[in-house]
Amino acid sequence: MASSTPKKHVFYFISGGRIAIFILLLAANLVFPENLIYSSGQGTALYALAGTAFILTGSCILWFRKQGLSPVLLWTQTILDILLVSATVYITGECKSPFTFLYPVSIISACLLGGRFFGTISALASTLSFALLCWRSIGYSSDLQEALFSFFVNMAAFNLIALLTFSLSERVRTTEEELSRASADLKRMQEIQQHLANSMRSGLITVDQKGRVLFFNVSAMEILGPTIEKGYGKNLAELWPAGANLLEALMLDQEMDRQEITYVDGDGQDKFLGISTFSIRDEGGRRLGYGLIFQDITEIKLKEKKLQRMDKLAALGEMAAGLAHEIRNPLASISGATQFLEETGLVLPEGTKLLRIISRETKRLNQLTHAFLLYGRPERKEKQIVDVYNEISATMNLFRQRRGAHGIFMDIQVEKGLKLAIDPDQFRQIMLNLLMNAVQALPDNGGKIEVKSKKQGDQVIIRVSDNGQGVRTEDIPRIFDPFFTTRPDGTGLGLSIVHRLVSDYGGSISLDTSEGSGACFSLIFPCAVEQ
Repeated sequence: MASSTPKKHVFYFISGGRIAIFILLLAANLVFPENLIYSSGQGTALYALAGTAFILTGSCILWFRKQGLSPVLLWTQTILDILLVSATVYITGECKSPFTFLYPVSIISACLLGGRFFGTISALASTLSFALLCWRSIGYSSDLQEALFSFFVNMAAFNLIALLTFSLSERVRTTEEELSRASADLKRMQEIQQHLANSMRSGLITVDQKGRVLFFNVSAMEILGPTIEKGYGKNLAELWPAGANLLEALMLDQEMDRQEITYVDGDGQDKFLGISTFSIRDEGGRRLGYGLIFQDITEIKLKEKKLQRMDKLAALGEMAAGLAHEIRNPLASISGATQFLEETGLVLPEGTKLLRIISRETKRLNQLTHAFLLYGRPERKEKQIVDVYNEISATMNLFRQRRGAHGIFMDIQVEKGLKLAIDPDQFRQIMLNLLMNAVQALPDNGGKIEVKSKKQGDQVIIRVSDNGQGVRTEDIPRIFDPFFTTRPDGTGLGLSIVHRLVSDYGGSISLDTSEGSGACFSLIFPCAVEQ
């Protein structure tokens, strides 16, 4: 039976007290031998008794460490105390002994360790033992009245102390139970609060009035990284200056709206954080500290930026489509007039060359307006269930026949069996535009293009990568903007058309690149659900 911590302390205190009493008894015997014993034989018995007490106490302590405060040990401890006290009283004068006060001590010890039952046993055993000692001394005492008086006074003291100890031990037990329940409730509430704080998806940090960190939850560590992990007791300004600056205004009783700041985590990644500050007050309104609640809104910001770009692209697309439509009619007239002049011979031979230039540039403008229309108002075609492997293979074969594709190593690693719900012509156009964009970035020798695809959950991921010169960091945010190009002869519509078509089919496109190390475009489409 394992003992509780309070019982453990009481047991060791009583055991130590027993040893201390016998040490004091031996010391008193050395200083005042004529007042404690009446013969050398009694002195020897006293030393033997003290040694026995030390040995038995040590044995009980070892027993307690192995098995705890078991009922058998309680019985042994109670009986041992009565026997040791009775032997001490017998050696030092029986009913006239100055150590009869040890009986109440043994009663109190029994009550503290075993409660009312063992306290009652100890009181009865003490009364019986002292009665036997007094009865024995009455036989040869010349003062019967004195012996009887000593007996009844001690009996009254024993029982009164027992009653008081019973009441005290009961109150102590009740208090311990209440304290135990209160401690359990407090621990449970602390655990609930801890789990509640750690279950929040928002970061939470609290500080005292001097700005020292009192608490932070798991989300705070995930958002801020290792900076905050060992921050208990440290000033927030040392760990997170931006957060401390926001609290300074609150400390000055200035009203603070929700703030948005940028934060660079331990991996060097930029994050956007939305932060709210608050004061911690008690029931009387006295300020105890301050707190910050913050969320990582990086994804939200990226989505906002994406929506803004899509709105911008949509507006530009509508404008481009309208402009292209208006340009196509005059171009058709110019082209027709040029062809008529060339065929009828109405132009001098010197002007024929100029007519051919006009015809070529008209054709180029017509192709450009076609691209404008494709970006601004792509043709609405019926979705079909297409096989990704077959479509990519067909596109690669077609691309290999184009001028400028010879001498380029092309690697296809496409899983078979992947299906998409998309118009096959528009899917080929997406892939063809990406391949042409990759070719334009390749080095003169050793060019390589890789096309890979795989299924991840309910999505199909297609990656087109090259070993070209990559994209400059400052150009990345504009890479899908219409009319943005880094080539003198480019229209800036190829990647814009890809972005528009991919978005129309519920997909997304992203770029992973570093200048001088190539580029990788990742397409993510929802898997087709075959009927």
